[in-house]
Amino acid sequence: MNASYKCELIRGPGQGPWRTVEDVELATLPWVHWYNTARLHEYLDYVPPVEFEQRWHETHPLSDSERLPNDDGDRKGPASLTAIGQL
Repeated sequence: MNASYKCELIRGPGQGPWRTVEDVELATLPWVHWYNTARLHEYLDYVPPVEFEQRWHETHPLSDSERLPNDDGDRKGPASLTAIGQL
C-alpha cells in the first residue's frame, strides 16, 4: 500500500508541489477513501472492495447465532465488521 500511495499520490503526475505536511494530509484523505472503497482490486477480480464485500454479505448471510444483539443483518461496509470472525 505504501508503494501505491507514493506512486499514485505523492509522486504521481499532476500531484504536488507539497509545501506543507498539511497539504499532504489533506490530499491523503480522498486518496485513502478511494483506495478503500472504489479502486479496482486485482485480487478481487477487478471489483472495488466495497462492492466485493457487499456481494459477499449477500451470499453469506449470518446465522442467528452469529448475530450480535440488536443486529438487523443489514451490512453497509467495513465499519460493520465486528468481532464475530468476520475480519
